[in-house]
Amino acid sequence: MTSIDIPYIYPTYTTFLQCEIGIGDRSHIHIIGIPLEDTTSFRRGTRDAPNIVRMVSPYVEVTTSRLKNIDIKNIRDIGNIELVHGNIMKNIERIEKTIRELVSRDILNLLVIGGEHTLTYSIVKALNRKGLVIIFDAHLDSRDEWPYGQKYSHATHLRRIIEEIENVYVIHIGSRAYDNEELEFLRRCDNVLIINSSDVKSVTTRLLIRDFISTISNVEFTYFSLDFDVFDISYMPAVSNPEGYGGLDPQSVIKYLKLILEYCPNTTLKICDFVEYCPTFDPGFAYCTTVIKTILDFIDLVYLSSFDSLC
Repeated sequence: MTSIDIPYIYPTYTTFLQCEIGIGDRSHIHIIGIPLEDTTSFRRGTRDAPNIVRMVSPYVEVTTSRLKNIDIKNIRDIGNIELVHGNIMKNIERIEKTIRELVSRDILNLLVIGGEHTLTYSIVKALNRKGLVIIFDAHLDSRDEWPYGQKYSHATHLRRIIEEIENVYVIHIGSRAYDNEELEFLRRCDNVLIINSSDVKSVTTRLLIRDFISTISNVEFTYFSLDFDVFDISYMPAVSNPEGYGGLDPQSVIKYLKLILEYCPNTTLKICDFVEYCPTFDPGFAYCTTVIKTILDFIDLVYLSSFDSLC
């Protein structure tokens, strides 16, 4: 098995799409698994997602929704971050150190398979530069504490990003479950744009996104975070915190990804994470194919396609 000389990283026996193990050059897309599951408050199983996705991936065609095939030679699988399960603060620190080390080694196209959503906070913190973060999620994840007394969790990560990390601008798409505490906090933030699930088809949404991004200059990274519960439960029931009907369909998410990429600065540093898939509630791993197809679409659009060819 290939050795990767990065603290806390260990290679896995199966790689994503059976791609090569190890670190390539800055043009490669590097896959890393973060099996984080410390603050899950409902269903458990997200820690298994990175390896289950790898296991199922060879059986899924690499054709994207645009009917393009992904060239596996563009992808490298680094492995997983070894975590101390049950110790969220230790794991936040480990993730932060690992991501910082990867970026310092010129790994600029990074794709993360999680794991619970708290990992997004760790990664954004590690980047320590001005950036645009786009989150697809049914929840706003902006409570001050959840559960009570817990400051760092899957339900607080966005609030911690906004409060603790400077020069980060957020577009949040697809929310359909939140409380007044979260809304009141986010409405006071001029660096956040919220597009809830009922507004995604509004004709003014494109203008809101365009105008919001146009106010941001000198962006150094773009970050896309997809919580699979943003999909309607009929498309993706295998998540940690499922919400009822009213979610987005996969094609709507890809439509919004294309729309945002039209206006996003083409930064050198690009990161995507995919979180909260819960294979424990996916008998036969049928819904894992949706996870993999979504990842393939993001690889196609975020990393491999020029902005002129997104239509």
